[in-house]
Amino acid sequence: MAGFARDDGTIGQMRPQRGTDEASSQAIVERVESIRSRRSDMLHHLALTAASLEASAPFYDRVLSLLGYRRTLAKDTLAVWEGPHPEILLYQARPEQATARHETYDPGIHHVAFSAPSRNVVDTVEQEVRRAGGSVLDAAREYPDYAPGYYAVFFLDPDRIKLEVVHLPSLHGTQ
Repeated sequence: MAGFARDDGTIGQMRPQRGTDEASSQAIVERVESIRSRRSDMLHHLALTAASLEASAPFYDRVLSLLGYRRTLAKDTLAVWEGPHPEILLYQARPEQATARHETYDPGIHHVAFSAPSRNVVDTVEQEVRRAGGSVLDAAREYPDYAPGYYAVFFLDPDRIKLEVVHLPSLHGTQ
């Protein structure tokens, strides 16, 4: 069964209906593709802040390169990666704020999830995070309560921002 993204952001399963003709089937496929294309453009960029850009940018280089991103800007106060979507910006924290640490359940962002084209990429990201000295919170595995085939790893960046890399077969046309 093919998966689709609902307008509310949840993932659904397409089930063939009795008596569905070819034109109706094509209309369904076009609607799914339309929703997918809109979803990929809904978030233009994600801007994060690092206590030490010098320490955090190499970590993001390692992880994001596995997801198809490349660093396109490197300054003392900002690094930018372009890739599948969204664009990723990493700012240097102000000196007076550089000692603050992010905690997952503080008000604000809980975590950021990046889509991976395969389970293998999820596994490779986990290995790279470990090699980079990162903190893996939950090793790569299936999370069937989230969605069928949902395969993810959860980890912290150098500033304790929780990140996830997930492969969802219904979004990539894979198993």
